[in-house]
Amino acid sequence: MASTVTPTMFKDQVPGGVNSYCDWYCESIFKANGKEYCMVLTFSKHANKAHTKIQLVEGPLVVKEVINEKNRNIFDGSEPQKLTDGYHPLGKIKVIQPAEIEYFFDDDGFTDQDIKFSGDDDCYVVSIGKMTYTYYKNHTNHISIDLPKFKLEADFKRIHPEIWYGDKPFGTLDWNQKMSNIGFEEFGTIEGVLNFKGEEIIIKPEESYALFEHVWIPEYDPMLFRYIDWIWFICPEATGLLVNSTITTDYETGAIGHKCGGAITLRDNPDEPMYIKAIKVTPTDRAFSVPQLRFIPTGYELEAVTDKGVLKLSLQGGPIVHGTRTGSWQPNRTKFGIPGWMLTWHQIPLETSGTFTFNDNRVVQLSTGRAVDEPMMSSPIS
Repeated sequence: MASTVTPTMFKDQVPGGVNSYCDWYCESIFKANGKEYCMVLTFSKHANKAHTKIQLVEGPLVVKEVINEKNRNIFDGSEPQKLTDGYHPLGKIKVIQPAEIEYFFDDDGFTDQDIKFSGDDDCYVVSIGKMTYTYYKNHTNHISIDLPKFKLEADFKRIHPEIWYGDKPFGTLDWNQKMSNIGFEEFGTIEGVLNFKGEEIIIKPEESYALFEHVWIPEYDPMLFRYIDWIWFICPEATGLLVNSTITTDYETGAIGHKCGGAITLRDNPDEPMYIKAIKVTPTDRAFSVPQLRFIPTGYELEAVTDKGVLKLSLQGGPIVHGTRTGSWQPNRTKFGIPGWMLTWHQIPLETSGTFTFNDNRVVQLSTGRAVDEPMMSSPIS
């Protein structure tokens, strides 16, 4: 399948709508100077508002076991968010420790008119504030950021054709009568120079895993999700997008159901995406995130069914950057007109390996690669 993505597809696809949403998003995991990093670069538009977000986290995932020695509750009653010795039915809990270095820049002081578009099908430019994406016909995306503590000149280069959210190019991932995702993910590497607080960091493609996303949603209401895993992975033999969700599937009745989506491509046949027909994601480990007051998964076993075979992946928090500080706690949201809900989401870098077994029992071994899950959940404030 030849690529269906052209540079002008990076224009604003949803120019109107009170609840419309559109993003330009790049996420990467890379090693440099003997350290490991996770970097998120994004700007988005929601209705007539726009914002930019940049995050860089350095350091390994550190999870500390807190042993129950005094049989005390997990929270000190006078300070609800202060973690104490901890009580848990298993006698101990795992707590995510702060990152060694974290840079977070979030500017929501823009409107949709601040996003600038120019170009044609040879080269298309999208910019806002001090961030610019320049997308070329050869599927290279140049990223330029110029902030006082964070300066980046880098190229995202894709390695496989894009994966659309629906089951075909320009298809849609329909959640219910009201909400659908339209757009695509591209998988590749990132190469360039980052100047972070005066330190020069050289990013090499052979030491990186990267994703570029462009999504547009005409009607967006994240509170319709009960829970969602949005997983992308890259390993030497395959790449993929894997979506597992519990969501309001009937907007009129409020009925909850399961939805899946995404596809995988194999290195030996990258032009033939195999779309996900069924998926099961089983958490194998969890850790406590204090800012969100929630346990979040840090390890999974995953099985996804396609028309041509079955993918099995093991995903574990490995010696890579942990990005839960990107999680946001938004209390007192409204769901079905009832206030008192919160929406949380995280970005969890993982190591992954597994197999793809064709229907004729041929097996492709998937050696160690990297993945990121972006779990999002809505739940009552407690």
